[in-house]
Amino acid sequence: MTRIFYGFVVAGMALVVLLAGVFPLPSSPRFRSTIAVIPDGGREESFTILWPQDRVQPMRGAEHGLLRAAGPAVVMGEGGAVAEVFRLRDAAGNVIGLASRSTSRRADANGARRQGSDWTLLLPSRGTLFMTQVNARDVGLQAGPDGTPGPATQAMGFWARDTRVRVTAGPADDGAGRIVGGTEEFAGLVGTYEETWELEEVAADGAMRGRIGLVTRVVQAGDAP
Repeated sequence: MTRIFYGFVVAGMALVVLLAGVFPLPSSPRFRSTIAVIPDGGREESFTILWPQDRVQPMRGAEHGLLRAAGPAVVMGEGGAVAEVFRLRDAAGNVIGLASRSTSRRADANGARRQGSDWTLLLPSRGTLFMTQVNARDVGLQAGPDGTPGPATQAMGFWARDTRVRVTAGPADDGAGRIVGGTEEFAGLVGTYEETWELEEVAADGAMRGRIGLVTRVVQAGDAP
């Protein structure tokens, strides 16, 4: 019986190899990283998120009411913290991973309560990058055209002054956000980044379309000035 069992195992493995040659397994495309070298020896990379199409709809409902859905965002608890998940694109527009942003009120360096956001960029073929910032504008939930709560990008008041907004306002000395860590390819990197929003279109029904831009500038920790 043992010989018969192992005989079937070997035959099964051979059949799998044969079928893989006839019907090759699907492979996910891998795009070349679009990285630019900057004068201080670091590297710069740009990422893009298109909204609303790149929003990933979260699961609705949660136990004990700790989470509630507000459009495509999830509001956590009574403090109004917001968690969002997006598809992440490279500078050429290729989807290369996922990005999550959590936004809440927190104390700044002077102890004042300000809104801030934490980003996590997940690139399956490269690793994960963790970033944090203080926000120059409120990017939480605001009333949209129909009066219901929604992401700030859907609120006309947010775009009253201009159609391009730099959201990042620190905590780095130059007003940039701070890269706080990473894994795999991003391990051991430090640096800064900027988040900007651009409004591209407002439809007749008030629906909006635009993009979020993330530009990272990193160096190896030992090379930082």
